[in-house]
Amino acid sequence: MARKIIGQNTGALVLFAENAGVALAAALIISSAVLVVQMLVFLRADREVKICVDGERRSISSCSERVSVLLKQCGVRLGPLDMVTPAVGSALCDRDSIKIVRVRENMVELEEVTRPYIAVDRSEMLHKSEVIVVRRGRDGLKRKRYMERYHDGELVGKSLVEKQAVTRTVPGYRIIGTSEKKRRRMMPRARMKVARGQGAPMMATAYTPGAESCGRYADGYTSQGLQAGYGVVAVDPRVIKLGSSLYVTGYGYAVAADVGGAIKRNRIDLCFDDVDEAMDYGRKKVKVYVLQ
Repeated sequence: MARKIIGQNTGALVLFAENAGVALAAALIISSAVLVVQMLVFLRADREVKICVDGERRSISSCSERVSVLLKQCGVRLGPLDMVTPAVGSALCDRDSIKIVRVRENMVELEEVTRPYIAVDRSEMLHKSEVIVVRRGRDGLKRKRYMERYHDGELVGKSLVEKQAVTRTVPGYRIIGTSEKKRRRMMPRARMKVARGQGAPMMATAYTPGAESCGRYADGYTSQGLQAGYGVVAVDPRVIKLGSSLYVTGYGYAVAADVGGAIKRNRIDLCFDDVDEAMDYGRKKVKVYVLQ
């Protein structure tokens, strides 16, 4: 249907046409005295459009030409991330269906505990029931920031934005016994911990409790009154306190229960039951762990 409108206030008419979503065809007629504007306004027939937004589905009758104009007429406000199908700038067709997905992004921060790796050494110098915890290990802490994306209130995905180590993971270290044979001098507890440090490097020598090593006055007992034998060691009391429980690499569990005139600073003397074993051992570089 077409209606002819003649007038001089064309600005108001154009504004009306834009808001109504109609098409204009203009013809200018010029006379000698007056400028007359003739405009033919063609009113388009309404089209049925379905809109799905915010969980609601509506049917709208409109003569709008563009998706953006129709949404404006319906009072639908779009967020900066919202998705519209078909696109906002698209032309409308009869029986079109417009779908609007509300999109929201949210930054979240999570803390994650990282467990330490436990290194294990196996020693034939210890009974299988004995475990020495050289270093317990320490948990680490990581802080992660994620960007979460929601479509119509439902989480559809998240992406890692930033990762930061708050505290460093410290690996643990244990020595586990493998021997089936029990020694005369076993650890007082099934599991012992290293009191300090990572093991002190020392020079080890070997001796026996008899006259071969301790002279003709040897009685088989240490300066602390403990019967000498495998598992008893002589130390410098200024370095290692007498009575301390020790783990000596290549030798095993021992008690610092003796002293010696030549045992100073980083020297340690390991007692053996057999002279041949002591001679075979000779001198070796070892690590000594003080246990608690």
